[in-house]
Amino acid sequence: YRDPDEEIRAMRDDAQRMLDEALPPLNEARRRIEQLTLGDMAETRAYRFVPDNVRVVTEALVILLTNEKHPSFQTFQRLSGMPQFLNSLVQFDYESVSESAYRRVRKHAAVREEKYSPESVMSSSVAAAAMSAWVRAAVTYSEVLREVRPLREVLRVRMAMAVHIHRVMG
Repeated sequence: YRDPDEEIRAMRDDAQRMLDEALPPLNEARRRIEQLTLGDMAETRAYRFVPDNVRVVTEALVILLTNEKHPSFQTFQRLSGMPQFLNSLVQFDYESVSESAYRRVRKHAAVREEKYSPESVMSSSVAAAAMSAWVRAAVTYSEVLREVRPLREVLRVRMAMAVHIHRVMG
């Protein structure tokens, strides 16, 4: 026999541990975004001939932000020209990433291939390097959220059952 309160505590701790492990890369990516200047962004938006690594990273970013089926550098240029663009990345609600956007961005090269890592992209664009870190961290955090959501639901049900049992038992 396992104590229901102990089981609930263990589930809650597992979910929290998973989220805690995903937070450092996410916080680092946010820090990198916060350090970008308007000049960094303008330089990236101004490309006439977009380097492949910048194009791929910005497309992945567009998928996460808009769930667009056919992301483009032009869409990135439009979005990133908005006054609160960088703040929207820092304040992004990772739970809002739809399942279809998540699946598409998981298949995207920016998430998988080393040549699109922040370190590799840095030589083309400081802003795209920060956005590469953000995309990768957002995908990782979304993966963890997908694992934690069912735990949260089970935990919610178990806690409700425990409260009911405690009320009935006195």
